[in-house]
Formats: sequence, C-alpha cells, structure tokens
Amino acid sequence: MPKRATGEVIATKLSDGATSIRGRFRHQGERYRVVFGRDDEGWTRQRGRRELDDIHAQLQAGIPVADILARYEPEPTRQVADADGPTFHEYASAWLERRRTGEIGDGPLGDRTYLDYRWRLSKHLLPFFARMPVAAITDTDCRRFRAKLFADRDELARIADAGGKVRHPNGQPRRPLSQRSVQMMLRLLAQILDDAIEDKLRTDNPARAKRLRVKVPKPHRSFLETDQLVALLDAAAEIAAEPRATGRAKLTAQQVADIRARLAAGETQAALRAEFGMSSAAMSMLATGKTYNGQAGVGWRALCATLAYAGPRISEALDLRERDVRLHDPAASRLWIADSKTPTGVRHVEVTPVLRDILLAHRADKLRAGYPSGPDDLLFCNRDGRRWDAGNVRSRIITPAAERASARLVERGHQPLPHITPHTLRRTYVSIMLLATSFDVPFVQRQVGHADSKMTMDVYAQLIDRSKRAHGAAFDALVGDAQSALYSSQDVPIGPLFGPPPQISPSTAPTADFANPLPERDSGQAGGRTRTDDLSLTRRVLYQLSYSGAVRRV
Repeated sequence: MPKRATGEVIATKLSDGATSIRGRFRHQGERYRVVFGRDDEGWTRQRGRRELDDIHAQLQAGIPVADILARYEPEPTRQVADADGPTFHEYASAWLERRRTGEIGDGPLGDRTYLDYRWRLSKHLLPFFARMPVAAITDTDCRRFRAKLFADRDELARIADAGGKVRHPNGQPRRPLSQRSVQMMLRLLAQILDDAIEDKLRTDNPARAKRLRVKVPKPHRSFLETDQLVALLDAAAEIAAEPRATGRAKLTAQQVADIRARLAAGETQAALRAEFGMSSAAMSMLATGKTYNGQAGVGWRALCATLAYAGPRISEALDLRERDVRLHDPAASRLWIADSKTPTGVRHVEVTPVLRDILLAHRADKLRAGYPSGPDDLLFCNRDGRRWDAGNVRSRIITPAAERASARLVERGHQPLPHITPHTLRRTYVSIMLLATSFDVPFVQRQVGHADSKMTMDVYAQLIDRSKRAHGAAFDALVGDAQSALYSSQDVPIGPLFGPPPQISPSTAPTADFANPLPERDSGQAGGRTRTDDLSLTRRVLYQLSYSGAVRRV
C-alpha cells in the first residue's frame, strides 16, 4: 500500500495574545508550511488537522501543490482600527442567543433551526468575519466571502473529479456547497446585519446588495408514477420479509449462516471481513452469536405505504402514536398529525381503504412480534419502543427497495425509478391525489398541511398537463381529418378547417385544382424520397383547400 501522507499541525502563540494555527508537510522531498488562521477566527488544532487532510487528498488527486497553497496566501489586511463596537464574532454569538430565546425575531428558534444557524456561523461565517467589527463590514468583504464560498465548493468538486476523497473527522464525506447553501449563508449574514442596523451599530446592510444575489436553479421535484409506486411497495415488502442482521453488519440471514459455517470450517475473520465489508467489531460479535437476531423488518412496507398513501413528512410519520391512528371505522379512518413543523401542518389526514388494510396488518404484525402497542406507543418503532431514525429509513428501507424495484422494472423494459427520498413519496401522494380529485387543490392542501395553495400549485404544476393528455388525440384527429378530406372522394361534404386571416376575404382566397391537387412526378426522382419543394407544394395546397372548403371543419 502507498505510504500515507503525513504532516503536523502547530499552534503558535502571537504577540497580541491570539493563537495561530499552522501546518507543515512534505511533498516529493520538499517541505511546505502554511498558515491556516487564528483561533479568534474560529481555527482550532482539530480544524487545522482536517485542513491538512484536505491538502493531502488534493495532492493524491494530482492537483499541483502551488495551486493548493495559493488559497492560503494572506491577503492585504484592511485597516479597521478606527471602527468601534463589537466584533462580528461577539455580535453574532449574542444575536444567535437572542434569536434562540425569542428576544428578537418572529419567535424562539426551533431546535433544528438553531443548530442549522450555529453550524453556518461556526463553519463558514465566523472563520471569515470573526475579527471584523460589525460596523466595518463593507460590500467588498461580502463579495470576498461570497467568492470564497464558491472557491471552496469548486475545490471540493475538483478533488472529487480527480478521484480524491475528502472526509470529516467522523468519517462522513465532505460535499461541496450547493447554490442554495451559498444563498442561505448570505441570507444569514444579511439577517445579522439587519439587526445590527436596528441596534444602531451601522446604517446600511451591504449583504442585501443586488449583485450578491445567488440564482438557485429550480429543484427537480421527483415523484413516482402509479406503476412505479406499486413496484416500490412490493420491493419493500420483499426486503422486509428477509431477516437481516443488525445495522452494523447489514447481512441477510443466509449470509450470516454462511459466515458462521465458514468460520467453523477454519476460514479467518480477516478474509471474511474483506469479502463482506464488515468491521472487526461486527465480525467478532457475529462470530460469538451476539449480532444476528433473525427478526424481519416489522412495518417497513407499512411506513412506505403511509408516506405514499397519506403524504405525511417523514418526521410526521415517525412521530405517529397508536392513539393518533383511527382505523376501527372504515368510513372515517384517519391519521391525526399532532406534531408538525408548521401550525398549518397540524391536521387530520383521510386514510384510503387500501392504507387502512395495510395499517391493520401492521398492527397485527406488531402484536405477533411482541412490539409495544399501547395508545401512547409509536406506530413505527423498534422492539423496545424507540423511534425509528429517518436516516436509517432512507438507507435500510427506501434506497434498497428503490434499487430492487428499478432492477425489476428495467428487466420488464421500463424506465428505472428516479432518485427517491421519503419526500418523493409525499410528492407522489400529492400528484396522484390531485389527479384523483380533478385538481381539488384546497382538499389536497389540507391533507398535506401546506400553508397556502400557491405552494401546492408551484410544486406540482407539471401535473396539470396530465389531465389534458386527450388534447394530443384531438390534435391527431384534426390532422387526420384533413388528410382524409384531401385524398377522399369529392362528394363528401366538407368545410374549412380554419377561417381565413382577417386581411383575406373568402371571395379572394386562392383556389385549387381538385381534379389533380398534386402534379404527377417521376417515381424515380430523388430515390423515392420527398424533396423540399414537394413539402412546400403540399403546404400551399392545404392552405388553398382550407379556404376553398376542401377541408372539413372539426
């Protein structure tokens, strides 16, 4: 194996009391040093280690060292000594706490929104603006920050294109920021500076400048056709029926049995780990009989059906309690969504007869498997009653089911499924229900908990064309009638297909020689193909026929 690139992160104390985070490494026999930043800009030894790992990944991908080090070259420091007031780090930290408690803003921030704001500040905004006084931030600073976001994004994409892999310390891959993520960074900066104006720290907001706007491409809203939905639900049922090992091993019951048999026959754990992609801890637990529980997936198909037949968000579906599901009355079965991300989302959702049968079967499966089924217990839960994780739902249920359904559809000569997430099934519900109700937008809006009909119609506007597929048949009929009239016997009563333009009166419209509408041509000309002048002549004849009454009005 090639020797892993090494390096060292150094923390150097500066004369002003700050700490400078620096790195040094060797490449092709040469020593290189780089200054990452200061601790009051958000830099730590751990962050410097990640940055150094990024440099190694770029070098392994073949990117020239000069191009890599160019981004760390210090830019001229703008003089801000005369600026008064708190730094951006101080003000933004206090601002976030005030937003969290509801001192400012529309109300207290939700937990997820607070964590999202904190992540954007700590990872992107503070490393750039931390030491700048809030009153001294200019339009140039905002433009440089915007350019840095795009430069970092392009750099990560370049590494990926060259075959390199950049990961976070926890092992998760680092992905480039999307256009929308860049837009959201700038919006957060603008929000902070808006409140700085309210607090009399400055008089303008350079982050609101028109030329800082980021155009975000319209996202692709995937949803499933009805036959694709059937294939997905069938695949989910098949996967759920296959007993699996725990999430760490991700093996079927047969694979577990084979591994244990091969271990008993003398094969080494190392060889089997490499073959099945398992960690040493998972293999050790499996070998001692502590990993495999032999339990099939209880509720996997029922959850997919709930998402597609009722349209809740994944978080809403996983928060459903047994008491929230009314199934005893076939004529009034419904789900009560009590915990939603918006007040409009708190609602009753009508349950279709098919979904009612699926959920009743799910409750029976829970009872047989010994799952908790009391009124306060979760509808979808683990054996010990714990809530399912949305990430596991994607990786263990929806993604494998989509892959199996796609393979089956391709075998039958159909298109594979699009990229599927839990929200794809929510959009699928809306698309089918809009068609089923002849676009009863208010009903569908209440079912899915959208705040207004505009959002429903904006997201699903492409479905309107589905209800007008008969227009294509009408188009074919119009042209077909013209063709029949053109070549049929002349005793058929026919009328003009279209009226003449306003500047041409019927009395002055050109006439056609109906006895011989098209001149005879040598069948051997142009190899039997239709020439351009033939098509032009045909268009002129159809034009004449329409005014002279030779084409029947439909």
